[in-house]
Amino acid sequence: AAVAARYDRSGAYFLGNGRKEFTPYDSIVAQYAAASWTPPASFAWRDLSFEPAGPDAVVVAGQFVWGAAAGAPSLTMSYMALLHRQEGALRIRVEDESFDPSTLPARPASDSVRK
Repeated sequence: AAVAARYDRSGAYFLGNGRKEFTPYDSIVAQYAAASWTPPASFAWRDLSFEPAGPDAVVVAGQFVWGAAAGAPSLTMSYMALLHRQEGALRIRVEDESFDPSTLPARPASDSVRK
């Protein structure tokens, strides 16, 4: 509930790895409340920059490291968000999270060779 509360009440645009999708706020709340969503084992912001985009908006750019599970490799992701003031708080209206391909786990080698 605390994560979902950070989003714009009219919904947010989600970008990343070639996608763009608008999601209404009630769907964002449902996504974070679903049993299928699990928080990371570890999480750390890196190198965040905050750029004013007007009197009631700020652009955030940086990275985060997401630890999926104990013993599994962490993923580094780039992050960009447009936050705007709504009901006295800065809320996420646009968010882009993209994988750093160099941090993705290696694919298992295939035993078959195509001819």
